[in-house]
Amino acid sequence: MLTAFGGALAPCVAQDVGTKDPARWYAEDATPQARYQTSAKEAHAAYQEALKDCRQMKGSERAACLKEAHANLQADLADAKRKLGH
Repeated sequence: MLTAFGGALAPCVAQDVGTKDPARWYAEDATPQARYQTSAKEAHAAYQEALKDCRQMKGSERAACLKEAHANLQADLADAKRKLGH
């Protein structure tokens, strides 16, 4: 559906007000262990995204991408562990 807005056509954006984010998305991690688990989960999710991107590449570029993705995962996990205090 298009509506006229200031002499130009602009698409109407329907907003689904019935859909809300889960409350857990906004719950603070109360303990260091919970913060670590969240950080580790985020690191693994980022790694999976990087792997998906790397799989689009060929040859040595792909190998370098995979190596960098793994190094980033290891660094992110080490940082999460350091913040935990271990």
